[in-house]
Amino acid sequence: MPSDPSSNEPPADRPLIYIVDDEGVVLASVARTLEAAGYLTAAFKSPIVAYSAFSLAERKPDLLILDHTMPEMSGLELLRRCRALLPALKSLSISGTLTDDIVRGATTRPDAYLRKPFSTVALIACVQLLLNSRFRSCL
Repeated sequence: MPSDPSSNEPPADRPLIYIVDDEGVVLASVARTLEAAGYLTAAFKSPIVAYSAFSLAERKPDLLILDHTMPEMSGLELLRRCRALLPALKSLSISGTLTDDIVRGATTRPDAYLRKPFSTVALIACVQLLLNSRFRSCL
């Protein structure tokens, strides 16, 4: 089960990944996959709630994984707001609607994106590459 961001701060020895997707099945699947790979996760169905947790958290996430199309706020807008607080935040967009044209035209861009549906192997490989401090993109 995904960790609760309102509980005590997670241990600093494992990377913390925030996952934001309004599709519960995708959210749960991504969280389970990453937890099985040894990552700490905080899962959010709402970008508004995710931003609130992000802004209040003492320990910020090492990576933000987010959907592009959500009802309350787009993934790119959430990323823009989070990077205003933490400019070096690494990000991965997971979306069936995000295109190269949208990314090129955005002022705030994710470091990488995976088109839904994607494999667990692709997800873990991309996360590992993004979390390597010398690597900013997996695509």
